[in-house]
Amino acid sequence: MRAIEITGDQEFEALTRALASEYKKHHNNNIGAINLLKRVSRNRLINDVASLRQEVADLKADVADLNVGLQQLRAALERSKRWLEVSRLASATQGLAAAISRHDEADVMTRQDSISAAEQPPNKLPPRIELIQHIVARHYGVSRNDILSQRRTAAVVLPRHIAMYLARTEAALPLPQIGRYFGNRDHTTVLHAVRRIEALIETAPMLAVAIEAIRKELAEGQHQ
Repeated sequence: MRAIEITGDQEFEALTRALASEYKKHHNNNIGAINLLKRVSRNRLINDVASLRQEVADLKADVADLNVGLQQLRAALERSKRWLEVSRLASATQGLAAAISRHDEADVMTRQDSISAAEQPPNKLPPRIELIQHIVARHYGVSRNDILSQRRTAAVVLPRHIAMYLARTEAALPLPQIGRYFGNRDHTTVLHAVRRIEALIETAPMLAVAIEAIRKELAEGQHQ
């Protein structure tokens, strides 16, 4: 490093001023750079804060929309729940009303038949119902005892129901009496059999033809 020679006070003072000027210039430059950095940092911070505030506002709006959606969902679930309860109640009410209607109809028919039923000897089988049982059993290839039994196979149930139906429509016997002549069955069982055959006659032409043939055979048997 080269040494600087100072020969007098004036040179010393000049050198001192030069050094001070150079220091001040560099110092001012550093201060300017620092201030610039501060301004840039401040602007960035302001922008970041503004962006963060906007994100917070958007998040609050999303939360508000979510709350509204949840409230609507809860309301829809409550409506669905009430509708389901009403539907179940309506179904149960309809089922109960149908059961009461069937019971009342059977009860009315039983009361209407009570007088004629009382006039019939309970232990003596009327010839016509016995004839119905025999002819129906022979037509379907079963025995009369099968029809009177507790068997529930299709081969026995159908002729049993047909015989009950004919006992009701042809012999005009009351339901309780028909039940007694078919193995002491309940009058509601007889009513079910009658309704079933009435429905089948409308939908099964072959069954209607078979029942008509049995009716003709019954008419012929009554005159023998």
